Amino acid sequence: MQRVQVFRCMICGDPYIGFEVSSNCPFCGAHERYMVHQSDWKDISKVELTGNSRKNIESSLHLEISNAEFYLCVSRTSRNQEIRTIFRALSRVETEHATIFSKILGKEKPVIELRKGICSTDEHETLKEADRRENRVVSLYTEFLKQATEPRVRELFTALIEIESDHIDLVSKETSAPAESIESEETPPKDDTLNQLDRDETDFYESYKMHED
Repeated sequence: MQRVQVFRCMICGDPYIGFEVSSNCPFCGAHERYMVHQSDWKDISKVELTGNSRKNIESSLHLEISNAEFYLCVSRTSRNQEIRTIFRALSRVETEHATIFSKILGKEKPVIELRKGICSTDEHETLKEADRRENRVVSLYTEFLKQATEPRVRELFTALIEIESDHIDLVSKETSAPAESIESEETPPKDDTLNQLDRDETDFYESYKMHED
């Protein structure tokens, strides 16, 4: 009889329970080769950074926070249920990426704020902006990877380039979907529903403070 096991991600360090290794980390999206059994996991988050790597990771942290807030905004304001679901997931993944960079910099967990004015209510514009953001991240991380000399930093950027490329594929698929499915409007959540969603999301982000450093 198959037994559940504890696995851990080499990129974000978060543990998860399952019968077998996941094809992607449920938290940061890292690919399967970064998933290991708990007994094989090693904490390699503490790294002596060169000045150049520190500068690039600082830039990456701000970029991930910006993207997480943009995706969170879309997940709360879009009239399309599918878009809301996709962007809620993307926001959580980008928040995890920001947490990874904060940890390697020795900083506190990032605070992700719901700022509804930073995203458009137009589905086409939203998807185009998401595609632009993801392509920008891949381009920058590719350059940061070339500049990095620390093995751990190179591993992080390699993994994140793969993850963000997955996001490009996801957004591109939505962008190429028939117009009627993208523009199908649903009744937007009432204010009290949004307030409850805000409380739910706050609870989720507060949970990051419980993670081990």
